[in-house]
Amino acid sequence: MMKRLATILIVFALAGASPAMAFDWNNRLPRLIEEGVAAYDSGDYETARGIFHDARVEAPDAPEPVMNLGLTSAKMGEYQEAIASFNHAVELAESAPEIRAKSLYNKGLSQFELARQALEAQDREQAIQMGVAALKSFNEALDAQSDFPDAEFNREQVRNFLMQLAQQAQQEQQQQQGDGDQNQDQQDQENQDQQNQQQQQQNGDQNQDQQDQQQSDQQQQQGDQQDQQNQQQGDQQNDQQQQQGEQQDQDQQQEGKAQQNSQEQGEEQQQDEKQADSGTPQEEQQPEEKQADQSQAGDQEQPQEGQQQQAQMAQQMSEEEAKNMLNLLGNRGLLILRQPRDDSRRSRQDW
Repeated sequence: MMKRLATILIVFALAGASPAMAFDWNNRLPRLIEEGVAAYDSGDYETARGIFHDARVEAPDAPEPVMNLGLTSAKMGEYQEAIASFNHAVELAESAPEIRAKSLYNKGLSQFELARQALEAQDREQAIQMGVAALKSFNEALDAQSDFPDAEFNREQVRNFLMQLAQQAQQEQQQQQGDGDQNQDQQDQENQDQQNQQQQQQNGDQNQDQQDQQQSDQQQQQGDQQDQQNQQQGDQQNDQQQQQGEQQDQDQQQEGKAQQNSQEQGEEQQQDEKQADSGTPQEEQQPEEKQADQSQAGDQEQPQEGQQQQAQMAQQMSEEEAKNMLNLLGNRGLLILRQPRDDSRRSRQDW
């Protein structure tokens, strides 16, 4: 397609330059146009552009020198300058439909060449933009001159070119979308993995907190049990100490009672012995005053009940019992008996 368009450009460039020689201008303008076309055909585009520029100065309202300037700039690869010259020629050729159609056609070829360069530079957006501009120029050329086979052919070529670019763009878009979906899926998977990891971490933290709480509760429970055991042991020790104290008190009381009973029994036995000793001779007894003091002290120590019992026993003793006692004592002497005394006044009366 590119070779076909380039060939058309060369053929049409020559055809476009030739009509400029057919106009009936003054003697200088035709000569300048002829010299410029000769330089153009020989490939001396720089000389041709200079001559066409002089022709434009010679006839500023003529569209032919301007169109030939555009053809020369296109041959030199200066497509933007060529497009500007073709636009100017279209403006000057309002009354010349053939020159107008050829200028639009050459403009379309220059625009398509810029589209091709943009595609080689991988600037698809610029290529599409210049391709659309070229398609418009070919349509306008056909509007200006309907019988223009080269314009129809190049228009179809530009359409195919744009369709290919659109298909490539669509494929790349789908590929990008697929890659984007894949990247999104990968990103979603990464996010899911991260969420799962965070959830696991959170569950681990919760389990650790739960374990810490259980351990704390267990320690608290053990502490409470230990406190309870200590309290029970303390209560048991207190109870044991209290029981021991009570038992000791009871033992002391029993011991006191036993001592008291033993003392009472001793006093009773001593009283019995004193009563038994009352029949001994006077020389074996203590002095009278000392016996009185001891008797008084013994009387104070003896209970009132014992004194009454002794007095009753002395009163109840018969003469026969007294005689028997004297016979048993033999020659020990007279038996001295003490009569019971009251607490207020104690007097001694011998038998």
